[in-house]
Amino acid sequence: MSGEPDDDKPATRAELHAVEKRLEGKIERLEGKIERLEVKIDSSVQRLDDKIDRLAVEVIKTQADVREIKESMATKDDVSRIMGAIDAFSKQSERGDRAMVLHGQALTEHGVKLQDHDRRIASLESSRS
Repeated sequence: MSGEPDDDKPATRAELHAVEKRLEGKIERLEGKIERLEVKIDSSVQRLDDKIDRLAVEVIKTQADVREIKESMATKDDVSRIMGAIDAFSKQSERGDRAMVLHGQALTEHGVKLQDHDRRIASLESSRS
């Protein structure tokens, strides 16, 4: 047995037995590797399943949050209506401020006239006496 096959002679039982033993060893090693790969694959699949489950729960929570936001958020019409009410209130407030200023001016003018009348009446009364 020099390591090279001799095509002219048939293999002996011993040679066939030696090849069979080598193949059995290789097959056993391959089966062990396959088993380890199956364990790794099963582990990976389980981890992926767990991640998918967690992601599914998060997606469901997010969808619920989006629904809640949609239900409670103000629409453009709501904002327009609120802005219109604020504008109307601010216009009323400005008119009220202007009216108070005008009333204040009128009161000041009347106060000045009243003081002038008081002074003139007092002067008339003192000249009659």
